[in-house]
Amino acid sequence: MLAVWRVVGATLRGEVDWIGPVTAIAAVIIAALGVMAALLSTAVEMYQERLSREADFYRKITPFLSFEIHGTASGDPPVIDVYADGGGYAFNVLANIVQTNASTGAGGTLVGQNVIRYLRDGPPKLISFMPRAAEGFAGEMRVTFIDTFGGQHEAHQAVRIVAGDNLDTTDAIRWACDPEKCRVHVIRPVPPPGWLTRLAQRLGL
Repeated sequence: MLAVWRVVGATLRGEVDWIGPVTAIAAVIIAALGVMAALLSTAVEMYQERLSREADFYRKITPFLSFEIHGTASGDPPVIDVYADGGGYAFNVLANIVQTNASTGAGGTLVGQNVIRYLRDGPPKLISFMPRAAEGFAGEMRVTFIDTFGGQHEAHQAVRIVAGDNLDTTDAIRWACDPEKCRVHVIRPVPPPGWLTRLAQRLGL
């Protein structure tokens, strides 16, 4: 105990210099934090680049679908041509039109009458719908397919029946895939950087 008081007294009289060692220790701590921030920043960049490369790979083997509506004679069912845009195959392409303007109860459904077993970039394949619907019918066309890895993809487009029992689109295609599973049609936002990454960026590391 007496030795401690002697050190305290020497410090108060200025006989012991603590500034140099404390400064050195602080410099070491700051340098270590800088190295950690730089390593974390590099790791985050590498992870984001890997995700980007994976997305590019899946886009090369997973197509986007687009639809062209056929004009039909009065009394004929609505018909669409389905195109696969891009690379890869779409398997088991299904389509239904779910009514959205029903006044009572659940909306009716126009059921796609055939399944496209596989579709790739090139000539389209046809899907017709039954039963017939009268002018004024409005609904949402839902088209699904399976990719090469067994993942399911789903596209929605608003449609309506116009004069002559013809189908017409009223909105653009929207992709409704599960954002946690679809790496092609749904773009996931990049997570914000953590505090160590922000520190590395501020320090220019």
